[in-house]
Amino acid sequence: MSLDGSARSAAFGVYDETGKLHATYVPEGIATGMGQMGSIAVEAINEEAVAIYRFIPGVFAGKYTFAPAKPFEGPAELYIVGHDNAWDPANPAVLAMTEEAGVYEATLKFDNKEFKLSETKGTWDEFNAKAMCIDGDKTVELNTPTALYKYADTNCKANVEKGKTYTVTINLNDNTITIKEYVGVEGIEAEDNAPAVYYNLQGVKVANPENGVYIKVQGNKASKVLVK
Repeated sequence: MSLDGSARSAAFGVYDETGKLHATYVPEGIATGMGQMGSIAVEAINEEAVAIYRFIPGVFAGKYTFAPAKPFEGPAELYIVGHDNAWDPANPAVLAMTEEAGVYEATLKFDNKEFKLSETKGTWDEFNAKAMCIDGDKTVELNTPTALYKYADTNCKANVEKGKTYTVTINLNDNTITIKEYVGVEGIEAEDNAPAVYYNLQGVKVANPENGVYIKVQGNKASKVLVK
């Protein structure tokens, strides 16, 4: 197991060697000058959570509250309109959930730099009520995880070329969107030889990743990896 401090808010993650999240924990400082040097105390909070205290007299007392990771609760699929200049909220393209809960993906042709995402389809009122988007002043750059916000009734923009096909990945576990140019079988070998670039779960580029979960971008391929 390894601990990762790059998760959202103040919650950190406990991952195994495959990168699977098993539990979350929240660290906080408490009263100082308690206990004996290096002592540890455990407190059961409820049936699903435990607090671990680490004491160093006169210096610091740390409290770590652990709880099992909750299963993903979200929509079975997401929807996109506008990518091919088709703006019909009742008949959008579908981003299907992958084998990883909370991660959705679709391969789409882009004839337009603007598009719109939502958790629901139907009328525009229904579509817009569950719409999501990036920061209105930003553009989704290729191969770069970009923060996604709920619920934002605005169009998204992406740095795509007309007529090209792209793979769109939405991750609701860390609320990011990643767009990469679709690569067929002929592009796999070249992609494997491309230099790797790493980003943390907030989409910030990391020059020397260590001890955590990152987004690895190599060529036109993006994947989540555990770095020790």
